[in-house]
Amino acid sequence: MKADQFYSEFHGEEQYGFTPIKMNFILECIGEGKKVLDVGCGDGTLGIKLIEQNNTVYGCDIAEASLASAQKGGLITKFVDLEKEELPYPKNSFDYVILGDVIEHMMDTDELLQKCYKVLKPGGHIIITTPNLASLARRAMLLLGISPYVEYSLFLDTNGLPSVGHIRYFTASTLERLLKANKFKSIKIKADGLKLPLLPRLTLFGNVMPSICTMLYTVAQK
Repeated sequence: MKADQFYSEFHGEEQYGFTPIKMNFILECIGEGKKVLDVGCGDGTLGIKLIEQNNTVYGCDIAEASLASAQKGGLITKFVDLEKEELPYPKNSFDYVILGDVIEHMMDTDELLQKCYKVLKPGGHIIITTPNLASLARRAMLLLGISPYVEYSLFLDTNGLPSVGHIRYFTASTLERLLKANKFKSIKIKADGLKLPLLPRLTLFGNVMPSICTMLYTVAQK
């Protein structure tokens, strides 16, 4: 199955996974009056919120149906196959580049970060959100011999959930190491909080112990 066909099936806010916690984290990081590139922008759910905060938002994606929705929402969009193409923007263009649940879908993560580095302004920031392989829940599942939601097929489900195309998995330490290797600095890693069965999400842990939380939220500077 071609990548554009696969990702066209994940069109909409729910599929792209912008929970209120994740959305607020990104919106607060960026603020207003910035030039932003949303890489893998999907249907523009995030970009539209950023536009409402008086930001200029560019978006690129491989799913044409998603791009059409994003463009209607006010994003300046382009079709880009990240595995094969450079980001089609001038060097030193953006205050922020967002990889919202994107890096885990890429074969060559170093190349992706280098592409983002090129289009960031000096002192600009990259924002990365990605699932945490070492979350407490995943650790417990592995101890019990259950796959910790690590996909192994585009067609078969994992623990009852359909494949969404993840091929790379990160912990807080490996994500930090990857960013440093690709020249990023001032790396700050937070998370969404600790989720345990039958309990509300414990968001305090997102600041103090991101290494055991569900989703990693990272900001780094060029």
